[in-house]
Amino acid sequence: PEVYLALFPVLLSPTLWERQGNVPALVRLLEAYLTRGALDKAAAQLQGVLGVFQRLIASKAHDHEGFYILNAVTASLEHATLEPFLGQVWQILFMRLQTSSTIKFQKAFVVYFCLVCLRYGPEALHRSIEGVQAGLFAQLLTSVIVPTATMHVSWDSECTLCCAALMQLSMQCTKLLCDVNPFGGVLGAAVAL
Repeated sequence: PEVYLALFPVLLSPTLWERQGNVPALVRLLEAYLTRGALDKAAAQLQGVLGVFQRLIASKAHDHEGFYILNAVTASLEHATLEPFLGQVWQILFMRLQTSSTIKFQKAFVVYFCLVCLRYGPEALHRSIEGVQAGLFAQLLTSVIVPTATMHVSWDSECTLCCAALMQLSMQCTKLLCDVNPFGGVLGAAVAL
């Protein structure tokens, strides 16, 4: 309803996110707004939502909550709406992956990678990652996605998501099929899951 939509811009106010105790509740509330299509009615707020995501990803204590927001945005928006921002999102994630990666972050990263693969398709995923840096897709598969998926993805829902995405990736991504090394790793990870 319009009454609740009026509260949506207030959720993006930086002052609310400064207190660490507010973060879990605000993330859940923002996630509820996103899953119910708040961005469809207020698309101008996408930049603010991604700003909140960026702030949370920078913190080791709240990076998983940043992924909750990012997953909700990806699940609720069409590819055409998110595509202009996807390169920037990948750059933020890759920077954190290189500078201060943790097992928790890697696991959430793999789940997000698989969600994008299932939601937008393997070709769109490949194109968006290669747009950041050429050759990064295969390197990411062999050094992060496959090892993390086989060793650290454990919840049933995450295993199902990752297995489905890796199978779709191995069957539909023509760029991946050209190179035997990543293809074997992706297929092996899917079987292991």
